[in-house]
Amino acid sequence: MSKYSSSAHRTPPPPRNQVSPLVRGIGCLMMAIVPVFSWALAEYLIAGPARGWGLPPEWLGYPTIPPLLLSLSGLSGVWSFLQAQPALTGKIVFTVAIMIVLGGVMTIVYGYAYTLLGPSQYGPQDVPPPNVRTKKYKR
Repeated sequence: MSKYSSSAHRTPPPPRNQVSPLVRGIGCLMMAIVPVFSWALAEYLIAGPARGWGLPPEWLGYPTIPPLLLSLSGLSGVWSFLQAQPALTGKIVFTVAIMIVLGGVMTIVYGYAYTLLGPSQYGPQDVPPPNVRTKKYKR
């Protein structure tokens, strides 16, 4: 038996890096809410304010596909549905851009909230950082 060990049985510590089910549920909801919100915001922007932003005309018109590619794909029914959507390309571009910006903002907010409300970065056996005050070096 070593010098620092004990023969008494100790309970194992709880797992440290386990995500709470509540946080997992919020993340799952956000995976569904963010794309839907982004699509709705893209619909609003394409229909109103974005008209004066000088967007390419291909983004605001109906999508097109070459006839040869359409005959090879075998998805003529799906493609006819997609061709009925005006400004589909612009909506997809805006949706992806909004999702990236919204995801970045949520990451920053979550990180800040975690530093305020999360556990301490030091464990019970860590030594606190030293309080060393040095003088300014003068020649």
